[in-house]
Amino acid sequence: MHDASLAKLVLALAAMLLVAWGAWLGAAGRLQAYRRLRDAALALLGLAAFLGWWNFLQFHGPGFVHGHDFFNYYVGSKYFPELGYQRLYECIAVADIEAGLGARVARRSITDLDSYLPRDTSAIRADPGRCQRHFTAERWAGFRSDVGWFRARIPPERWEASQLDHGYNATPAWTLIGGRLASLGAASTEQILALALLDPLLALAAWSAVAWAFGWRATCVALVYWGTNHPANFSWTGGAFLRDDWLAASLVGLALLRRGLPAGAGALFGLAATLRAFPAAWLLGPGLGAVARGLRERPIWLRSPELRLAAGALVVAAGLGLASALHAGSDAWPRFARDLQLHVSVPSSNALALRTVLSWTREGRLARLLATSSDPGRAWKEHQLAAFDRRRAAYAALVLAYLGLLTWAASRVEIWEAAVLGSGAVLFLLTPACYYTGFLAAWGLLWLRSPAVGVGLCALAAAGQAIALGIAEPDDVYAASSLAALAFIALATAWVGARGSLEQGREAAAQRGAAERSSLKPTRSR
Repeated sequence: MHDASLAKLVLALAAMLLVAWGAWLGAAGRLQAYRRLRDAALALLGLAAFLGWWNFLQFHGPGFVHGHDFFNYYVGSKYFPELGYQRLYECIAVADIEAGLGARVARRSITDLDSYLPRDTSAIRADPGRCQRHFTAERWAGFRSDVGWFRARIPPERWEASQLDHGYNATPAWTLIGGRLASLGAASTEQILALALLDPLLALAAWSAVAWAFGWRATCVALVYWGTNHPANFSWTGGAFLRDDWLAASLVGLALLRRGLPAGAGALFGLAATLRAFPAAWLLGPGLGAVARGLRERPIWLRSPELRLAAGALVVAAGLGLASALHAGSDAWPRFARDLQLHVSVPSSNALALRTVLSWTREGRLARLLATSSDPGRAWKEHQLAAFDRRRAAYAALVLAYLGLLTWAASRVEIWEAAVLGSGAVLFLLTPACYYTGFLAAWGLLWLRSPAVGVGLCALAAAGQAIALGIAEPDDVYAASSLAALAFIALATAWVGARGSLEQGREAAAQRGAAERSSLKPTRSR
């Protein structure tokens, strides 16, 4: 995929130059200059970037379905009542033993999903009933059959390596939807392909909604990032099972918000939040902005759009949360919360976040530890945790400064802009895996109000590809990419806020001028 990465770098740089040219012409009062040429170039770049997300139809080179990722979510949701969040790898080991692969299982290391530490399979081999007792005979036969179908299509070395991943960790709400779809039949080529095509269909629908609400030009700017960025590229979750449903819901929600339908937008943001938790950040900007305006104007108040946005989100989140609890058990959400707490407590080399930057040290680089440590993985995690612990005060200060900046900016812009700005909090407050940061594409829609943000987003996409092409180890790649993304978010938030503040000042001055002119008009005596 090296050639595809180079092509994406070129596309992002070309888009950056094109958008910068348009911004320069606009600042010079010549916005219509070369309009047809610039529009044609932007349309071509947008289309090329859209194809770029699919690796220019090379997909995984070869093959469209992402077997490893698909397996975790398909089997994890279909058999969640039996597997929960902890038993996936144990039960795979038992199924493999029953398939005559006992020797491979005996040599296998798996991730202990109670601690995220590697362990051998001796305990499960000594007592396979600890897994099977959770299944009925019919369900166990189905599980064995589905595991065998995937095992036959994933190379043995990949199959063994996949047992050291982080298991299944979707929300109970996603489990409700994914499990119902996966249970429509036994794993088969036709079923798996049909489920893998859901994400592309959702992407087409989402980007169509964005074009409807924001126009094709802004959509193309957003598509440039979506299709050419490195952190959230196709190789992670493309061709998998409903891995981008949250993004589609978020984009359509943003489109509805732009079109003046905040209740519908809130419903989709609430859906996205129950599917992946972190998309709740779409509500943060409008909420902080409304509170800040209320503090200025006293008493504290919320405008009707913010109320309808929050109401839509709460209704859907509560309804889907209740339905998923009834499906998976009353303790499903507490179990998910415990699993999520464990998940975020363990450093990951592909996280894109402020914490990633503050946990990086020269002496703790994976490249160094691979040459000096007998257990580089464990040593790397220990270095990460120790470095972050030393920098907790800096982390708290940066988060508070960012939240102050976000609150100031969100109170000075329209509600849809505040929603986009609020999404940036994901990288400051949380530690999302890199493939969840495709939402940054939505920042391209701010090009409508601040062309400089569009330039910066295209530059961020190009920087991400350049970093990945020029640096070998993943921890270095994502530390550098995190720094670039955080800088973009902070600068773009400040820029958009300043533009909004300037516009508010102009409007206030115009209103004062109109009032003064009205007061100076002579009155006619009767």
